[in-house]
Amino acid sequence: MTTLIISLSVTAYAVAVLFAARYLYGVMRARIIDGWTYTYTGPIEGFNKDRGMYAVLAFLIAAAWPLTLAGLAVYWFMTTTPVRSQHEIKQERDAMAKRISDLERDLKL
Repeated sequence: MTTLIISLSVTAYAVAVLFAARYLYGVMRARIIDGWTYTYTGPIEGFNKDRGMYAVLAFLIAAAWPLTLAGLAVYWFMTTTPVRSQHEIKQERDAMAKRISDLERDLKL
């Protein structure tokens, strides 16, 4: 049963990577062709010359983004609500007291 779940997960990941790579390749192609500034070749011919490099780049980005999202999720989980130190609490309390005294002075209380 676990082998089936693992193989389905790997298959789903591979399919997602291929669709993401295809989408990224299309986005890169459109942006490069639209922003082409070279004069000695046309934009499509210039892109087609380096097409393989862009396909590999799109595949690598598509393969890495799920791992990057997982890493960011772990980082977010670890750093979102750490226990505040006594120094941080004292700084916040001092800043709040200063703000209150500034407001009292402004309002002439």
